[in-house]
Amino acid sequence: MTALSPDTIIEKAEQIRKSVASLKILDTHGNETAITVSIGASFHSSWEPDFLDTAIFEADRALYQAKQNGRNRVALFSSEMTGSPKKGLTTPKDYDILIKNNRVANLLKSEDAKSGV
Repeated sequence: MTALSPDTIIEKAEQIRKSVASLKILDTHGNETAITVSIGASFHSSWEPDFLDTAIFEADRALYQAKQNGRNRVALFSSEMTGSPKKGLTTPKDYDILIKNNRVANLLKSEDAKSGV
């Protein structure tokens, strides 16, 4: 098994991104259409169960950074990624509240509508 490191995570995410981009997808009229994916990731050298909320929050910030950099990108969370990708959500606990109240799907739909995804 490969040891995890920030470089390994980026390498694996790039492999996934390139695999998705190489897919040949046909629309309902038989025309080929391109599909891309942006990936946000978080890395911690040690792991505790309490890190999950933080890791999800950081990966989400990295995902929005990847999209802001032009989509079809990979971004690994860094401490320079300040601010919140979604207005009003500033901590992992904010996301936890949304999850517990089954509000994540509604939030994602509204964010996709705003960004035209």
